[in-house]
Amino acid sequence: MGSASAIQKKADDWQVVCTGIGALGIIISAGIARFVFFSKSADVAARFQLAGTGKGLGGNATGAPLDDDDWSSIDCSGWQGLSQPFSVLDLHGTGGFLATMGVGAAVGWGPMYISAGPKLPETNKPFFSVQNVGGFSLGVGASALSLNGSWKYLGVSGHRPLA
Repeated sequence: MGSASAIQKKADDWQVVCTGIGALGIIISAGIARFVFFSKSADVAARFQLAGTGKGLGGNATGAPLDDDDWSSIDCSGWQGLSQPFSVLDLHGTGGFLATMGVGAAVGWGPMYISAGPKLPETNKPFFSVQNVGGFSLGVGASALSLNGSWKYLGVSGHRPLA
């Protein structure tokens, strides 16, 4: 898990779970969201952070997903040129986008859409586009926010889907 070859292996079977977000917006927004990306074929689970600024209103401070197995599959198969297989190292440093809207007190719910890429000059095609990874989570907030930033690899993780 997390060997040098695993973080370099391109895969198209990625699953993602958001492990926390902190964001605030009053017309201009800023925030940090943390995720774990898992690929069975690459045999790696990697922690990532997406930090950035954007537009929005409200605030959001959520932690772990309500269900520990609340993973979302993302399409990076190359469908219609909107995605492509990628590795952990490919994603690191790539531009990213997040859009979320939600409400909650103790338990919250809301959609969250993420995108990554393209990583210029290596490719002009994104790794994934507008993928919904939202759901139920523990935390408080009421917001509608978007963030533009970059993906940062934080290290390997032992957090993997149950199935």
